[in-house]
This record gives sequence, structure tokens and C-alpha cells, in this order.
Amino acid sequence: MMIRRFALPGVMALAMLVACSKQAPPPQAEEEPEAAPPVEQAPPPDAPLDYDRAQMVSRLLGLIDTKPQCEQFRVQLEAAGSSGSGPLMRSEVDNMNAIVAQAMEAGCYSKPQG
Repeated sequence: MMIRRFALPGVMALAMLVACSKQAPPPQAEEEPEAAPPVEQAPPPDAPLDYDRAQMVSRLLGLIDTKPQCEQFRVQLEAAGSSGSGPLMRSEVDNMNAIVAQAMEAGCYSKPQG
């Protein structure tokens, strides 16, 4: 009998404790992640660009020194720039940039005037 007398108040105390305890907050609705800014993708190599062919060649020639040992790069760049007659294509610009990079590696860089 003694056990039952102490058990009932203990059970009631536990029941009151459970009833008064703070309940877990309801799960929050998942928020949509912020939209990431669109990644700019390079146009395909055969895409036409809105560059003027003559201006592009002129600007790139300005990066190559006029020393005699640099003349080969200037000739290559002029040939690459005059090879097409239609719109300037991405692959042509890449080729011209590669020629300028080779010239720079050979020590033929000329600081642009400007």
C-alpha cells in the first residue's frame, strides 16, 4: 500500500511536468534559397561578336612592340585579323589573343598609350 500512495503523486507530478513543459516549435516552412545570379557563359567558338575587325586588330597591335624581333608577331596578327570578311568570330579573337600572348612571352609587350 505504501508504494501506491507514493506512486500516485509521482505520476501526477510527471504528468503536470509534461503538460507544462515547452513544446517544440512547429517546423518552419522551408524557404526557397535565394536565386543565384546567372553565370555568364562564354559564347561558342563559332559565335559572331559585335567587334569591329579593324579596331580589334589595331588595339591588339598596340600591345606588340615595334622592335624588329617583334615584327613576326605583328605580321601574324595582321594576317589573322584580315583573314575573314564577315563578322568577327569568337575563334578569330581567341586566335589573335593567343598571338599577343606569344608576343608577350617573347618580351615584345608594348605598354598601351592612353
